[in-house]
Amino acid sequence: MHADEAETDDDLVRRLLRAQFPQWTDLPISRLASGGTVNAIYRLGEDLTVRLPLRAGGAEAITMEARLLPRLAPLLPLPIPEVVATGAPGEG
Repeated sequence: MHADEAETDDDLVRRLLRAQFPQWTDLPISRLASGGTVNAIYRLGEDLTVRLPLRAGGAEAITMEARLLPRLAPLLPLPIPEVVATGAPGEG
């Protein structure tokens, strides 16, 4: 969608998991169809998702969300997803 968009696929997600979160390496991975332009979203097993930034600024947004969501959660009337891990750039 963007000229500077990063290419992601199931294999990249698997390599990142193997390097950073080996406890989830064997879970099934499938990319979700998304109309978003900031992140690629992958289903990881039954209960988790992986979000990979598609552009350089996307990583900063993920970091900010991980910091703010736990503070916002008690103030909201509905449950929101919990961040269970935050990875680091890797695998090119």
